[in-house]
Amino acid sequence: MKGDINPSDKELHLDSSRLAAYPLKVGDADELFVLLNDAALHEFVGGSPIGSVEDMRTRFTTLEERKSPARSELWLNWVLRRKQDGRAVGTLQTTVREMEGQMAWVIATRYQGQGYAKEAARMLARWLLTHLKLTVLVAHVHPDHHASARVAAAAGLSRTEQIVEGEVVWRLDRRNHSMKTPTENS
Repeated sequence: MKGDINPSDKELHLDSSRLAAYPLKVGDADELFVLLNDAALHEFVGGSPIGSVEDMRTRFTTLEERKSPARSELWLNWVLRRKQDGRAVGTLQTTVREMEGQMAWVIATRYQGQGYAKEAARMLARWLLTHLKLTVLVAHVHPDHHASARVAAAAGLSRTEQIVEGEVVWRLDRRNHSMKTPTENS
């Protein structure tokens, strides 16, 4: 893991023009269970919705620690909220190993198609590159999930030929060449 990074809640607050991302808390489980308990969200990633609010609370308790059980990875998770009304629209996640961050995003079905995923992924990529100074960002995208591929591209990642567990690896590697930090509108 990159040093002994453990960002504070204040450092983990992210902003874009329409969205604010706050560190995920156990208290978010009730609202997010209703929002994310949707089989359609698992079409490309597999699995099934979490069984109960209590199961989600248990999962969030682990995620609130921000470290993997072996303490070898930094686990950062956010709830995404619209600034206009404070409603949750989805989540962001990053697993940090050394100088690499693996990104993921979930936007609730009812809020998809409004540009929230692109906005959130750009916001997250920008923060990981500028605040944590990571040199590599990665996202795994199902080959048929064209919307997520567009999100990864909007965040500055490029499609690779690498396939991991049936998903295409998208990567931004600042070590190999000069890459601009994603801007809100890029």
